[in-house]
Amino acid sequence: MSERTTAADVLGIAITLEINGKASLFVRLAADGTINRMGKGTRDTTDRELFIGRVDGAIFQAVLSHVTEDMLKTTGQTFQTETQRGDVCKLTVGFLFKDSTSGGFALLYGSNSAGVPGDVRSLVTAAVRETDQWYENFKRNTAQEPQP
Repeated sequence: MSERTTAADVLGIAITLEINGKASLFVRLAADGTINRMGKGTRDTTDRELFIGRVDGAIFQAVLSHVTEDMLKTTGQTFQTETQRGDVCKLTVGFLFKDSTSGGFALLYGSNSAGVPGDVRSLVTAAVRETDQWYENFKRNTAQEPQP
């Protein structure tokens, strides 16, 4: 496996947030514009339907700009805060690389604890922000389609 330390090596990003063992957020973006999204990342989310589509590659690039060298160097690791207060949260970030390998890391923390490092928070926030309009439009359009 080759060493991958730059965002230029990344073809796909997947972010999963579980709160108290329940899926709260799933975002997967690929350089080819493929998008998957479920949830809002909140404890009480009722959005559990996965929507899949294709978007402008600029969304992937905007999110990719938040991937840091440190994130890529920590693939295969799980980090846990010492004191977990509040809801049990598990954030997983995965990458697909140009050499067809994949890797990622996980963070275990409490909703009332220190939370995740700033660079990871920035990545997750960007993924939600950049995909929100597509996600809300897709949900609205799906709800308006007549069911057989």
